[in-house]
Parts: sequence; C-alpha cells; structure tokens
Amino acid sequence: MTVVNMLSFGEDGIAVSDEQSTNPMRHHNITQKLHLLDGPIIYGWSGPVDLLVDIYDIAKTEVDKVMNEKKSMTLREKHGLVSFLLTQYRNQLKDRMLMAKLEISFDDVKTGKHEGEPLDDRTKDAAWSLGNRLEDSLEMQILLGGIEEGKFCIYN
Repeated sequence: MTVVNMLSFGEDGIAVSDEQSTNPMRHHNITQKLHLLDGPIIYGWSGPVDLLVDIYDIAKTEVDKVMNEKKSMTLREKHGLVSFLLTQYRNQLKDRMLMAKLEISFDDVKTGKHEGEPLDDRTKDAAWSLGNRLEDSLEMQILLGGIEEGKFCIYN
C-alpha cells in the first residue's frame, strides 16, 4: 500500500510518504515518492515507480520550458500541465500496446476505423478489453503541493 499525504496548515504545509513501492515484478524497499518540481513545488506520486519517474522527468522538462518562456506559472497551471502529461503518457502506452497486440492505434479505437475502414466488433471488443486491463494496472495518482497566494495548496 502506498501512502502519500499532504496537509495544509494555512500558510504552511507538510508532505509525507512511505518509502515502499510494488510493481507486478517486484517489491522495492526504498523508493523516493516526493520530489521537488520547479523550486518549492512538491511532486508526490502513487503508482508504478518506473512510469511515474518518467512522467516526473517529462513534467520537469516541460515546466522548465514554460518557465523559461513565460517566467511565471501558478501551481494550478503546473498541476494542469502535469495532469495533461499524465493523460498523454497513458494514451501513448495504450497506443503502443494496441499496435503490438492488434496492429491498430489508440486513435483507431477512438474513431472506430483503421485505414478508413470500420473496425469489426471483435477487434473493438479486444481493444477495449486490453485498454481497460492496462488502465487497471496503471493506477496512478500525482499530488502537487506548494505555496500559492500565501497558502499551502494541494492539487490532486
């Protein structure tokens, strides 16, 4: 079981987590679940270690890009960006799995067509079943916490 918790005390806050993580292959006794994202922003996660570290690395790069261009970004905007990147990452995993197993893309499943031709019911059912199984195995949560407008705010 993963424990990641953030508590706000008005102008201050705290983030705590356990250090254990399990994936389908093994149990890790020491896992860093809290990281800094853009200075004082705390990035906490629950889910598959390797995937969430990838998402953290992608998020850090993207936040740095925006900060270099825009010079400021609210915690809410950072959370929106990280949430978008998490969704995009999940969809890319679905796309790769569907290509490997059924030789169709996630977009094909969403549109119901492959190369302009309608997908048959058997392929659609198999695709949705694979997608649902992947979603079940990718239970991921990301928390962002930090000072915003003078308060410690938490976004899930």
